[in-house]
Amino acid sequence: MQKENLPFISIITLNWNSLNYTLQFLESTRTLTYRNFEVLVVDMNSDQDPTSEINGNNYANTKVLRCEKNLGFSGGNNFGIEQAKGDFLFVVNNDTELTPEILNSLIEPFYKDSTVGVTCPKIRYYDMPSIIQYAGFNPFNFVTGRTSSVGSGKVDSGQYDLPGYTFGAHGCAMMVKRDIISKAGFSQKIIFFITKSGIGA
Repeated sequence: MQKENLPFISIITLNWNSLNYTLQFLESTRTLTYRNFEVLVVDMNSDQDPTSEINGNNYANTKVLRCEKNLGFSGGNNFGIEQAKGDFLFVVNNDTELTPEILNSLIEPFYKDSTVGVTCPKIRYYDMPSIIQYAGFNPFNFVTGRTSSVGSGKVDSGQYDLPGYTFGAHGCAMMVKRDIISKAGFSQKIIFFITKSGIGA
């Protein structure tokens, strides 16, 4: 499929006094095989404006959005979403490393099942790349309000490589269909999907 026929994806990440992490994250975007995207770095009023240093590295389709105050995790991502142009929004932490095929893997389930609203990748620990942090969520306990991460702490031997449905999205990395954001306010059921293509967090 030609680039102009691919859905446009907005990658949104937050930065607050953590430029080194953000630069490492942006370096990993150079390896992405999916090429129709933009990267929005929402800077949460860091002590030093990172714009010139980020722009000086010539990362593809990357823009710094500077906030006048720290809006927090939800506020900062909402700030980015409001200015994003993508058909799909990939909200991801800046202390992660993206794998080359991650955007391809995350977008695929949307076309296989029209009820899917959010997809997440498998997440492995950056400093222990063979160990799983997240491969989906187990069902919530409605008494305690808690859940647990599938595969947490286990060696990744491919046992969770088969994509499938999960009980919740991980805030570290999730792709959301733009249409679902407006629908979610009307008590729509959102279907979460976990893919095998991962990141290091």
